[in-house]
Amino acid sequence: MLRRQALVYLVGASIQKLIPFLLLPLYTRLMPIEEFGNYASFIAFLAMFSLLVGLKPDSYLLSSYSRDGIAEFNEKVTICVILIPISLVVSFPLILLLAPFFFQHIDYLTLILLVLFSSLLLAFIQICSVLLQIQERAIYLVSLQTLSILVANGIGVTLLYWNDTWSSRVFGDLVGSILLAFLLLKVIKPHLKLVEFANLKNALTSALTFLLPVFVHVVSFTFLNVGDRLIIQSLLGADAVAKYSVAYMFGMIVGVFHDSFLKAWNPYFYSKVIKSLKDERDVNRHARIYSLFSIILGVMVGGFFSVVYRLVLPTEYHGVEYIIIIVSLAYSLEGIRKVYSGYLFLQNKTRIIAKIALASVLMNVLLNYILIRLIDLDGAAIATLIAFLNMMIFTVYYSRKSRLEFQSTLE
Repeated sequence: MLRRQALVYLVGASIQKLIPFLLLPLYTRLMPIEEFGNYASFIAFLAMFSLLVGLKPDSYLLSSYSRDGIAEFNEKVTICVILIPISLVVSFPLILLLAPFFFQHIDYLTLILLVLFSSLLLAFIQICSVLLQIQERAIYLVSLQTLSILVANGIGVTLLYWNDTWSSRVFGDLVGSILLAFLLLKVIKPHLKLVEFANLKNALTSALTFLLPVFVHVVSFTFLNVGDRLIIQSLLGADAVAKYSVAYMFGMIVGVFHDSFLKAWNPYFYSKVIKSLKDERDVNRHARIYSLFSIILGVMVGGFFSVVYRLVLPTEYHGVEYIIIIVSLAYSLEGIRKVYSGYLFLQNKTRIIAKIALASVLMNVLLNYILIRLIDLDGAAIATLIAFLNMMIFTVYYSRKSRLEFQSTLE
């Protein structure tokens, strides 16, 4: 079952990543390099603030499903939906405050409205996607996601022929998200239930107790993914962001393999690891095999696409090929970290995860500001690799300690 689910997610994610990837030569020619840089900066900004809206409850719901009854699980799904508008209101002042710092010469009203509406849709889609993962409806999920990607890119390319600005492409992405959210409504409907007002406070408090430490980790990890673009924007400008972002996208291709595997791995891990000591040891053996495969895959994929990059991109994007190899290796390390982090989530040790992530992101910010000034865009990629390595090492260390504690409950 794990292999079949992983294969479905791999095929689906590959198609979804392949569509915008194959369109890169077209996008880089339709959009002036500065507008492509502004689009990349918007996506980085959205990635940061979409986490504030809904607090990304996937680990919370996955761990709840493996422990709780269906009634309690449905209540937690409902609480996660209620958290979306609450967190949207809370995040609004922060978006207003930080937008002018990272963006110049952009219509701020358009920027803020697009960030808020997109974040709302992404939070809802996240909850629905977790429900489909739990139900092991991989084919249905990837089919809807692929349809959304096709619509988003089709509309984006069409709009760019009339208006070659960053907002045209964002509007295409927004239409794709609206379509996906609408199609997922029937997935979440059976899980929604009325929560008595008297119990609402306790239910929200319980959810936030789990989610806030994880949220620190998720925000930190996301900043590791996209924060360098915001720093590059402030130090070097939109043209540099465009070059770095395109190279980064090539390096992230290896992440398609890891994310596809992990969508199947998480339900497998949480369901099998609690059965017996023998099953737990089987899970750990699979994690070790995957770790070795991950490193080899990162080097091979990074090397291959660093060659492809020069063949398909305009000459103004050349000169950053080494970034692809560095980023590919960084994402392979992240794949290893995610496989081992399950033991910490299983025992609710989310504070450890948060501390590791926060320390890594602070290191990343410091290294970015130092290395970008010293060695330009390569410095940003090296800072990312060092931070991901730090997260992987400490996560594996603390997960092994948690594993020993967990094994004692199975004996």
